[in-house]
Amino acid sequence: MNALPEEIVSSEVPERAVRLWWLGQAGFAFKTPGGEFTLTEQVDAADQGVHFSADMSSDQGIDSKEVAVAVDLPVAIFGGKEITVDGQAVKMPQDPAPKDQPQIFQNSGARQIDLPTPDGTLTLTGNFDIWLQDDRQWGDQRYGLRLRFSPDSGQIKDSKIDLQMKWKPAENK
Repeated sequence: MNALPEEIVSSEVPERAVRLWWLGQAGFAFKTPGGEFTLTEQVDAADQGVHFSADMSSDQGIDSKEVAVAVDLPVAIFGGKEITVDGQAVKMPQDPAPKDQPQIFQNSGARQIDLPTPDGTLTLTGNFDIWLQDDRQWGDQRYGLRLRFSPDSGQIKDSKIDLQMKWKPAENK
């Protein structure tokens, strides 16, 4: 990572806060109480879909509980339905999860996630760990799907995610 501007290096960040700077085509610089890091994302058209990659890096390393891409799945669309992870059906509960038990599903090394909607299916492919939870106990009407970077936690100096997204319209539309 190139040297960051003095404004970023000298900036104070309160506990439980993040400061953000746009660095043009170089991406974003973030600073937390634990240090600075950059996030570079790339989105390209590829193979009848979209290729997305992201890289988070920090010269000194930064402690992290989780680095992930978050996908919001509205209860109005997915409630009571099934998604599939590597061909395994995962039921999205119609009723909210019991308090303090938000986890619906977890998978390490997932290769494909199919998210069917009335208008078609979004397919995500790559190699990532996932966490799926019911966010309604926090007042949100959604499920939270996290696609974790690798590595996803601990002392992070370089963490990446790479995935493909394809949309297949419903045949009856």
